Amino acid sequence: MKRVFLFLGILTVITSISLQISSAADSKVRHTIIAATGEAAPEGGNYLSFSNVSLNARHDVAFDASVGGTTGVFVSDGKTISTTSLGFASNPFITPTGDVVFDVNNSDVYKNNGKSIVPLVRSGDPAPGGGTLTPSGELRETNNNGTIAYSAFVNNSTATQGIFRSDEGQTIAIARDDIAPPTGGAFTILGNTVINDRGQVAFYSNMTGGTADLASSAEKVVTSLRCSSPIRPGREVKYLQTLVIRLSTITARLRRRYH
Repeated sequence: MKRVFLFLGILTVITSISLQISSAADSKVRHTIIAATGEAAPEGGNYLSFSNVSLNARHDVAFDASVGGTTGVFVSDGKTISTTSLGFASNPFITPTGDVVFDVNNSDVYKNNGKSIVPLVRSGDPAPGGGTLTPSGELRETNNNGTIAYSAFVNNSTATQGIFRSDEGQTIAIARDDIAPPTGGAFTILGNTVINDRGQVAFYSNMTGGTADLASSAEKVVTSLRCSSPIRPGREVKYLQTLVIRLSTITARLRRRYH
């Protein structure tokens, strides 16, 4: 039976004093086996397969694995393995301090800080601005503080979708399709979130109307990339980047103007 191993590889580079460069001969790699299929999991059963893995600077490794008829999230310090969550848990992210953010049922998101497990967002949670949230299923992004950014559907509201940021204390609406962007018009598609350690969130969107019409008289849909930074809870978000317009449209206009 073929076994699958989960490794931690540590690369040590020896710097050459004379050349001040490293080569393949100067590098040494040490492998540590974290877990292997067929081995016993901490809460019983055996590892059947592995999917996702996350590593922090302390060499702590968080991973998800199929165990019996379910999936779980586990953490290894290189010597012992502990269970973070067992029961359709997946997609772990481990912070520099060892907190683990993970999904349950590919929808809800929780954080385990080593003492307790707290929800960050669950399907049916109240949405800032009205309605309730249903995470879209698109992969959420997590920063080193354990704060997440994600897209979600909005139910029972004038909005149908939005971009949100959640931590252990609150959820903030970064964008909703019932709130006009600074350019006017409306968001029509929202997704592809990223978040930095300051809590700023960038995302992709399609827009209609507003100054987006200036991009092309024939096509009124513009792709935008936005970076938002909540000033403080309950206040408006500030956009640091505005529009990324189709390069072909701009190029065509320059040709007509200068040729």
